Amino acid sequence: MTMPCRELSSQVTVAGDRILGYIDLRQTRSIEQSTDNVNGSKRPVLCISNPERVFVLAPESVNESLTQPGSPTVQYILGWPVAEPEFGRELTVNTVPATTLTWEDAVLRKWWDTLAAVRASEAACKKYLVTVLADSTETLPASLLIHVSSTEIALLDVSDPDLAHTCWSFKDIASWSNPIPSELHFTIRVPGSMVRAVLKTDKAADIHTAVEHAVKTLLSC
Repeated sequence: MTMPCRELSSQVTVAGDRILGYIDLRQTRSIEQSTDNVNGSKRPVLCISNPERVFVLAPESVNESLTQPGSPTVQYILGWPVAEPEFGRELTVNTVPATTLTWEDAVLRKWWDTLAAVRASEAACKKYLVTVLADSTETLPASLLIHVSSTEIALLDVSDPDLAHTCWSFKDIASWSNPIPSELHFTIRVPGSMVRAVLKTDKAADIHTAVEHAVKTLLSC
């Protein structure tokens, strides 16, 4: 579905620690590149169309490592190799390589690539209903939805999938196994201790495979 961009009349400045909201990419109907008026001049923009609103973005910078992680340093935690991507490098008007692209186009292209990767990753994710057989924190409900993304495992509320009871980053997972067909065993590093959980589902093998694939992909970046 194609929706027109709204006209931008002025630039809005927001402090870095004042987040006004978020754009739910799961609900996005389309993401398009266009041009619009920004501070009196034409600029390349991104138009993100959601059911209730069209967001128009004119980005000034982008984190290079989001789309160009290079060869990350690998550290070993409890014998398991964990990639350490480099963060903090930004592509701005002063750092764009000398090419035929303007800095606005170069920044916009990286935003486009990143949004496309996020949408593809989310589309590939599946949610599975699991029963909690054991939880060393004694805080998880009896039933959960498990969501395996490219970087983490989220344990979501059954009645409200937007509510996460906890989230396990792959770099914090010390071990995971599928010792019997219907069970998943996880050990998670937390400050000062370890968390252990046993989950039951008839999709245990599928989840185990999804975690294996995500971890291999992360380490190959």
